[in-house]
Amino acid sequence: QAGNVSGNWTIESNPYIVAGNITVPDGQTLTIDPGVWVKFTDRIDFAIHGSIHATGDTSNTGSIRFTAVNPGLGWGHIVFDSTNTNNPASVFRHCIFEHGSAPPPIPISSPSNCGGAIGIRQYNNVVIENCLFHHNNAQHDGVYRASGGAIALWTSSPVIRNCVFSNNIANWSGAIACAFGSSPEIVNCLFYGNQSLRYTWDGGGAIIVSANSNPKLLNNTFVKNHSNFKGGALEIYDGSNPHLINNV
Repeated sequence: QAGNVSGNWTIESNPYIVAGNITVPDGQTLTIDPGVWVKFTDRIDFAIHGSIHATGDTSNTGSIRFTAVNPGLGWGHIVFDSTNTNNPASVFRHCIFEHGSAPPPIPISSPSNCGGAIGIRQYNNVVIENCLFHHNNAQHDGVYRASGGAIALWTSSPVIRNCVFSNNIANWSGAIACAFGSSPEIVNCLFYGNQSLRYTWDGGGAIIVSANSNPKLLNNTFVKNHSNFKGGALEIYDGSNPHLINNV
């Protein structure tokens, strides 16, 4: 049910059905064991004010899966919003994120409508490795244009490494939105079949880099991404200066 969560989610209690907005409180940690499925019943927010350690493994059933009870409706997303920097790093390894759907912004000025699976705002201490993001979306516009079908970053610089982003959709920036001075490391990732849908303002079939952001993009591959406006793979603008090294 809605409320605070922490401790250990074990394979013995699998799956975990989430029926309301949940929060890992400041100073506490939630550990999720390999093979656990977390299934959300609606467009529910999972707020991390403390830290989360979701580390799967490479066995056939070892991935941790964040998914929706009703894939057609989708679930909300995992949100780090000004999380206390005194908390340990949050880690996602060998996780699958699917059918995330960033909810409409409430209030209307909120950026919560961005990041179909994960939204990170004013926080750096997150590591995302060996994960699959597919069939996530951000399509509810407000004051902030719905962007980042899989991940949205505002003034945040996590590490994103060895991940696959496939068939994610947003009004702008199909897979990752990198904005407001964000400088993440995006390394050894595959971006395939992501889409930016709108015909005006911004594009970026896979990634938008905007508003003085300076990410490092190293050894990534971009295949068959699409934008209806600009930048089938990447759109870079507004004082940004990314480092692009050995990408295809």
